[in-house]
Amino acid sequence: MLADPPKQGAVSGSDRVDITAPGMVSVLVTQVGSLRGLTAGLEEALSSSLCSCSPLSEEAFVTFQRIDYMRQALKDIEGLLSQVGPNLNWSDPDAITWEALASSVDMEDSIQGFAKEGSPPILRDKPKVEPDAGEPDLW
Repeated sequence: MLADPPKQGAVSGSDRVDITAPGMVSVLVTQVGSLRGLTAGLEEALSSSLCSCSPLSEEAFVTFQRIDYMRQALKDIEGLLSQVGPNLNWSDPDAITWEALASSVDMEDSIQGFAKEGSPPILRDKPKVEPDAGEPDLW
């Protein structure tokens, strides 16, 4: 969430996001494309780890089908957004605020692309710093 959202827009003190509807959709297209790429990479990595000596269980097969479905759905969403995005417009541009966006997402990265250069949003709910905690190791 955002601590001090950038002050933008025509109304003084408003936290209106200064982005057009097609601009926002363009950012979303990029994000969906990135997710599709991650899904395709996951599908490829899992496929390459298969061995003909050990057939897939029914559960594993269903999981592969779900990953494939997710990849295809993301590609479709990306295509639909690309098609309709240029024709969209806000009915009330002042309703698109950093506060509204921040309350609708879990990750700052999801709205980071909507910020103009030099005014990125800042996390509102930063994790507490614990002095005895080490750095996260995701690998």
